[in-house]
Amino acid sequence: MLTPQLGPGTGFTTTTPAAFAGVLHNLDTAPMPARLAGLPREHSPVPQIGIYGSGLTAFAVLTFSPGTGGQLLADALNAGATQLSFAGGIGAVASAPLINLVLVQPYGSPDTILLAGLVSETTLEQAAATLARLPGQVP
Repeated sequence: MLTPQLGPGTGFTTTTPAAFAGVLHNLDTAPMPARLAGLPREHSPVPQIGIYGSGLTAFAVLTFSPGTGGQLLADALNAGATQLSFAGGIGAVASAPLINLVLVQPYGSPDTILLAGLVSETTLEQAAATLARLPGQVP
């Protein structure tokens, strides 16, 4: 068996299917637009998760309910994410090798939207700005 060596400050976690299902209860079923950042919405096996693009140019969009979402943004900023300002909300951007993520809280909405994928920060920020200014799309 191959056991990877963890670098400084890294780790891993495991979960059970029941715990993962519990996380899905923290997601809102907000309708998503047909396109974000020029990429079409694709079929998702989990209705609460929006998938845009395909392959290496894909990203996921999850809308968290207020209890979970508000803490996500605060935690990201406390952990060193860069604060973002959108015309329709506030957010944060963070990157790691191979993945980028953006969190956005639209003004007038209690929800927090997470966008994550292999696409560039710019693509995720563009998609987040669109979601932040479309109150009819995201509650």
